[in-house]
Amino acid sequence: MSFLDKVRASFARFMSGRYGADQLSMAMVITALVVSILGTFTGARAVAMVLSDALLIVAFFRMFSKDRYRREHENEVYLSKTEGARRGFTEWLNRVKNGKKYGMPHFLFFTNKDVGDPFTIDEENAIYLACVKAVPNFAQVLRDGVDQPTMPMSDPRYQEAAKRFLASPIPGIFFIPATDDPYYCMQDEPLFGCRIVRNISKNED
Repeated sequence: MSFLDKVRASFARFMSGRYGADQLSMAMVITALVVSILGTFTGARAVAMVLSDALLIVAFFRMFSKDRYRREHENEVYLSKTEGARRGFTEWLNRVKNGKKYGMPHFLFFTNKDVGDPFTIDEENAIYLACVKAVPNFAQVLRDGVDQPTMPMSDPRYQEAAKRFLASPIPGIFFIPATDDPYYCMQDEPLFGCRIVRNISKNED
């Protein structure tokens, strides 16, 4: 047995029964590195070193911990609290990547539907067909799409299914609200922050 094999075997015995790395620990390690680098360039090196060292200590404490139940719960809370931010960042990266891959524009359709009135399946299919007729490459977008996972986050298959979903093109149909609409609500803004800025009083007809 070589020296490296002996080291691996010793480390494997040491980690036996211990929790190991997870998403929260890796996030702490990455954050510690970022904080350390920023501290070097901002002149706050002492503070940055304290923060980065604290993050690394907590991260390695979690990795070597034998309290698997508590560590798993901490990781689940982290994943739940940061799901929106992580998904938003991943979607932004995929929009950049898919924008280059498909060269796909946004489509704008005018309808007399009220905001909140959902499109039927037939209406959605008609819109997608119109998009394909306008830009044939849109058919490839529809073919490459992956359904959003429906299993609970605790399911071992969820993470991989979520990665496939977020890495695929995600066509969507949504209303673009007018900022001066009496029913306009900031919480109802669609993806990408799209909105129409106009004066309804000038468009009553």
